[in-house]
Amino acid sequence: MTRALEIDREGVQNKSMEKEKLIKLGQVRQKVYQDSESEDKALEYIGLLTTEMELLEEFMKNAVIMREKFSESIKILFTIGRHSQFMVEKLKGQRKREIKKILEDAKKISGESYDRILKLEPSDDTDLRMKLLVIRQKEQHEKAIEEIDRYEQKHGRDSQTIMMRADYHYFKKEGDKIEALIPEIEKIDDEFKHSAIAYLNIYSQMDSGQQSEIAMRNILKSIEEKPELEFSFSILNLYCEHLKPIPSIMREILRETLKTKRSLALLSNIMGLFIRFTIFFPDDEVFRELILKAHPLDIPVVTTLSALCMHFDNYGLARYIMNSWSDRDTSMSPQFAIFVSTVAKEMAEKCNSGIGIRPVKSKDAKKRIARLKADLISASINALRRYTTLAPDDPSAHLQMAMRLVEFNQKDKAFEFFEKANKLDKSNQLAKFNIAMIKKESGENIEAYELFREIIKEKMVKPEITVESMIQASEIAIRFGWIKEGESFLAAAKAIMPFDERVTTKLAKIYLKEAKIIGSEFALEKAEEQLEISVSHDPKNIEAMYYLSHVRYMKHEYLMAIRNLMKVSNYDSPFKMLSYFWISRSYYQLYKNLLFSKREYLKTAIEYATKLEKLTDHLPLVSEYIMHLNNEACIKQMSGLIDEEKDYCKVDPEAIRIQKEKRETIVDKIKKADKFDKAGEVKVLAVFAPQMNIINENEINDPKRYFSIGSVGCIEVSYLPGGGGYQVTGNLGDSFKNSIKVAYTYFVRYLQTHNLQPDLDKTMHIHVPGWIPKYDGPSAGLPISVAMISAYTGTPLPKIITMTGEVTSMGKVRTVGGIKEKIEATKEKGVDTIIIPADNKWDYLDMLLKREEIKGEDIKIPEVIDVETVDQVVEMFGIGLKDS
Repeated sequence: MTRALEIDREGVQNKSMEKEKLIKLGQVRQKVYQDSESEDKALEYIGLLTTEMELLEEFMKNAVIMREKFSESIKILFTIGRHSQFMVEKLKGQRKREIKKILEDAKKISGESYDRILKLEPSDDTDLRMKLLVIRQKEQHEKAIEEIDRYEQKHGRDSQTIMMRADYHYFKKEGDKIEALIPEIEKIDDEFKHSAIAYLNIYSQMDSGQQSEIAMRNILKSIEEKPELEFSFSILNLYCEHLKPIPSIMREILRETLKTKRSLALLSNIMGLFIRFTIFFPDDEVFRELILKAHPLDIPVVTTLSALCMHFDNYGLARYIMNSWSDRDTSMSPQFAIFVSTVAKEMAEKCNSGIGIRPVKSKDAKKRIARLKADLISASINALRRYTTLAPDDPSAHLQMAMRLVEFNQKDKAFEFFEKANKLDKSNQLAKFNIAMIKKESGENIEAYELFREIIKEKMVKPEITVESMIQASEIAIRFGWIKEGESFLAAAKAIMPFDERVTTKLAKIYLKEAKIIGSEFALEKAEEQLEISVSHDPKNIEAMYYLSHVRYMKHEYLMAIRNLMKVSNYDSPFKMLSYFWISRSYYQLYKNLLFSKREYLKTAIEYATKLEKLTDHLPLVSEYIMHLNNEACIKQMSGLIDEEKDYCKVDPEAIRIQKEKRETIVDKIKKADKFDKAGEVKVLAVFAPQMNIINENEINDPKRYFSIGSVGCIEVSYLPGGGGYQVTGNLGDSFKNSIKVAYTYFVRYLQTHNLQPDLDKTMHIHVPGWIPKYDGPSAGLPISVAMISAYTGTPLPKIITMTGEVTSMGKVRTVGGIKEKIEATKEKGVDTIIIPADNKWDYLDMLLKREEIKGEDIKIPEVIDVETVDQVVEMFGIGLKDS
């Protein structure tokens, strides 16, 4: 290897450069080493060195070497001189000593390269054009025509030399001489002929700014005859720079262009021309081609441009994105990635409403719109992936990506980006908060709680994040029974944002839930107090107004409840359908409890219930509720209390059939399910320690409060040798013990119906495992009664079921509180079916409606069967005594 090609082998490998480009640079450098005499390989190497400012020092080192080695090559000298000049312009004004030195060297290299070119003879048209550019830069214009004449004498006249003459005449403003060249072009027959005719025509029309069909037709003809000649597209760019393109011919040019395999740069350029001049695309083929060829980081940009042009006719916005994408500095910025992502997101959202989108006239229009939406969602996400790739150590990049994924309900994917953002910046409270929320929603409550507490303890950055963390932490604390800490969080949140009704509403909902579970008047009063504060701060607080109506309902103030619910139903909110249901329930209670206007109240209850009919397809229980009210009206109609023309006695046979089939399917599944190993064992739904009013007479302050928590427990009943009667063990309250006594009375009655008596030599032993917390309340009466019969007959119960319900001594199943909490407690407890009292059926419907309207935590709800008597359950499980 000669001294002249001792090129720096290491070069500059800046992290911001693309990996592919560095690999390409290394490959080309190796070719130069292997063939040091090749002008083409040297040009390719210089070309790559001049694409990145990070390779400045490597270029400067090799420019001198290349200039000496190829001192007779106009192409290499011109390339070196042009880039050296570009660097002078780019770095002008820099004060650093090393930069000043580079500038001085660049000026010297540029000047010496251009001076050398002026002394050389061009060997081809490209050399001639480069030399003419140097002559113009040196302002030696009079030498241009002489140089062209000399070249033509030696090599002959062609389309290229005629175009160079036209350049000179245009510079000298000699338009008549340009027109005189057109007949000369027509005599020549080479590959550039049609492009040259267009070129001269453009120059002759350039100052008019109008359209030139002749020029455009010649450009089209050149592409048709010489599709491999990309010079035609350079002429097209020149045309569009100075004249207004003709849309119909542009579409023909695009069709011809796409018939041949094209480069990414060429396709991007022609797409940009269409967007720049608002020329409607004939179809989306060019976008599809670009997506196939584009770098993965550029695909979301192309997808967004395609949607803007092909579906939303927003060429103005497409033009802005196209211009930004064409600017290297702008296209690599975070702002560009975020902007493209936002535009794609907004278009994806418009796919739902159809606003602003071009109508799709096709049989599969819905599928096409759905596919477009999916593509835009992907583009929105991947536009931010462009940001995370270009700036992997920027926490904002990962946070933006995570937030976008959350917006598109991809929380599982968002989690890793939130964690990355948090790892890069521990002070980023938004990332930490979202990590905590995702953990909370996935059931990792303790980890979420600790993260919320971290945010609360840190210096407040954004009050809304701190307050929301306090609210979330309080919710978890209260769920686990850490009441004092939970209330302290809410008190602190209220101190930061005293007029934030979210805090008072949240606290009110906690009290209201407790009032519903155990009927505490103290909890109900506290809920009413907090909700009234929320509504007074914001009369349009729909959520607070809705729950305040529940307080009125529980206090039997049904007309007040209806008044509030009517207001809620006037708003298009998640509580609208729920309001109709509770208006119906309130009117039904008025009908049941008052002596006057009974029929009007019942009719109004039915009227509001029918507003829920559109939900019956996926909530069959709605049909049952409407049938229940109609049956009541039917009875009154038959007795003459309702004499309206409407036939309330009509029965919907389809609804009854569906209801019957569903119940039979569930029962069949229960009978086939695995059983407990021993008879008498049963799962039971319970509420832990519902004690709200432990008051010390010496205390003046508010009573201590212990909030209830739903759970799935277990009861074991054994029928063993003993002295008769029953025995109870476990940490049980008085109410629970009473329910066992009542259940045993039912058990004795059950035996008597089969002409049997309890065996005096055996004892019924009822054991409730677990000593903390204490179990209390009457709601375990049903499972205890069923377990007693199971133990007596020696028939095990299914493992997949659990139940709740108060039992009378006659075996009737009565309503209980906390249905929602008990059902939710079955999550991941191996429960497929829950048995509840028939009187709780509409509480269950309320829960289903709330889950339907208010999208909250997605807990899989087991199948629910309502019963009126213990005998129904005994028969269902097949554990009873046979008549024989």
